[in-house]
Amino acid sequence: MRTNRRPDLAEELREIRRRLRLLEGLRPPAPPAAFTPVRPLDWPGTGSADWEPLLVAAVPAGEVEILLSGLVSAGAAAVRVLVDGEPAGAELAWAEGVAGDTMLVRLDRAAEITVAARVREDGAEVRVQAVLGTAVRAVLAVPSGPA
Repeated sequence: MRTNRRPDLAEELREIRRRLRLLEGLRPPAPPAAFTPVRPLDWPGTGSADWEPLLVAAVPAGEVEILLSGLVSAGAAAVRVLVDGEPAGAELAWAEGVAGDTMLVRLDRAAEITVAARVREDGAEVRVQAVLGTAVRAVLAVPSGPA
C-alpha cells in the first residue's frame, strides 16, 4: 500500500537525475567539428592569377557568418565567397600581410559555399582560412579532386 507522503531529499535527487537522463537523451548530438590549422603556412593557398577554389563546405539553410583570415606575400590578392557557384557579395581586396574579413550570408536552402582566391601580381601568394560561425559550427574543408 502506498502512502501519500512527501519524498525525502534522496528520493527527490534520484527523480531529478532520472529526468535529466531522459532530457539528455532527447538532445540532438552536436555536429562534428574539426580543428583548423593555426600556422598560415598550413592553410590552402595559390599563386595563380586565375580564380582558384581553396575551401568548400556544404551548409544547411539559415544565416551563416563566414570568418575569413589570410596571409598575402609579395603583392596583393583577391578573395571571394561563392554560394552554389555564384558570388555572394563583392570580392575582397587584400594587401600584402595579414588580412581578415567577415561576411554574413543568408541561405534559403542548403548550399555549397566555396572560398576562392587569386593573386593580382606576379610572384605573389595568398593563403586563406575560413570558419563558419553563428548557426553553423563547422570548418571549411580543402576540396578534393584534381589539382
